[in-house]
Amino acid sequence: MPELEDITYSRDECVAAVRGYYDFLSQMYHEGSDVLSPPNGGWPAITQDNLRGLGKTDEVISLLRSLPYIRAPETSVLKLQSAPLCEFADWQQDSHNVSIGASNCEVLKHCSESAMLLEDIPPHVFSLTSGSYDNPVILLDTELGVVYWPECPGKIRCYPTRELVSDDPYDCAAENEAEWRADAAWAIPDFFGFSRTSAGSYTSSP
Repeated sequence: MPELEDITYSRDECVAAVRGYYDFLSQMYHEGSDVLSPPNGGWPAITQDNLRGLGKTDEVISLLRSLPYIRAPETSVLKLQSAPLCEFADWQQDSHNVSIGASNCEVLKHCSESAMLLEDIPPHVFSLTSGSYDNPVILLDTELGVVYWPECPGKIRCYPTRELVSDDPYDCAAENEAEWRADAAWAIPDFFGFSRTSAGSYTSSP
């Protein structure tokens, strides 16, 4: 298992991991054109002004501005997933909706972080996922370079296809964060490697 102290965060590495995973999903579900790449300078709607209500750090906003996102085609009956039955957030669309008054940051926080967790998630952590109340919350820490899956299904936690991070958050994390950090955690590239395996297995099942 990789030790937490040996893992570092890199924005470029994170963007590459997300891009590689989206390209993989687009080959399975969609056309390559459904992967939306940010323009030069990043997604214009993703700014601290638009998303100030999320209370996130400048690095989180910069990362969200740099990430690709995916557009599910109208004719598809399958939604792209970060893992089986788990929908990714589309932060560029969400930010645009906030900018035109069609949504607000309180709604985004509840959809992405859940009412149970949002008070315990620090500013340098954001959710990769967003959806209804039963959509899993999967969190990326831009200081540690780790992806956390609170309430991760036992089958995944006990038999992961990529090694989990070796760490005891009760020894080093803030008390209100330790529980959600203790469930399942991967280095960012390992999480997306695991997600490829999970998505492939899910779609190939009868």
